[in-house]
Amino acid sequence: MMSTQPRAGRVRTAAAVVIAGALAWAGCEPQPTEVTVIQPAPPGAVTTARPVTLSMGNVAAVIVSQNNATIQRSEIARVRAADPRVRAFAGRVLSESQMAASVINQQLASHGITPQPEAISMEIDRNSAQTLASLQSAQGLEVDRIYLQTQIANDRWLISSLDAIVPSVPSDQRGKLMELRDALNARVFEAQNLEATVLAEKRARKHKMDGTYHNNGTYPNHRNRMHN
Repeated sequence: MMSTQPRAGRVRTAAAVVIAGALAWAGCEPQPTEVTVIQPAPPGAVTTARPVTLSMGNVAAVIVSQNNATIQRSEIARVRAADPRVRAFAGRVLSESQMAASVINQQLASHGITPQPEAISMEIDRNSAQTLASLQSAQGLEVDRIYLQTQIANDRWLISSLDAIVPSVPSDQRGKLMELRDALNARVFEAQNLEATVLAEKRARKHKMDGTYHNNGTYPNHRNRMHN
């Protein structure tokens, strides 16, 4: 059964568990221990299953970069998205990610971990910069499309990452991770529905404006062709 805790609360609470789980996975040694994560693919690409080996500082950098990218995207979409439903969704994602950032920073500080950027976190930063530029230059519903598709890809990658680490996390900590997984799945489902609805409405408006299609399947501009 899914937890009744609000999604934002589950995202915030589970952020601490992700850090704790990664530490438990690494063995909590004084020196960084090597761990393996699944390398993320850019939005729109297929996530690769090729593992890479990271230190705890590297893992921290990946988590921070990913969360920062979500914050930056959502800040733009909350203002520039054309559809008010997309702006509201971006606002909720922004709040969740800002709360997660606070918990992540607290957990890193309490464990004495300093993020150490490497190839994956830098790739996330590069992809984020490209997405932000696209969101800034796009107009109208193209902003909505870019944001929603990127957010869906981001959350799917997070779900894949959780699936990769859950088996190695102590059993008493897995519940929160699964709650986070449920929350991310719900967010993906909401974004997918939003994207389908917004794009369908866009097509309907276009047909109405150019007079090319009626709901009954007729084409008004061609109505009298048979009499010509």
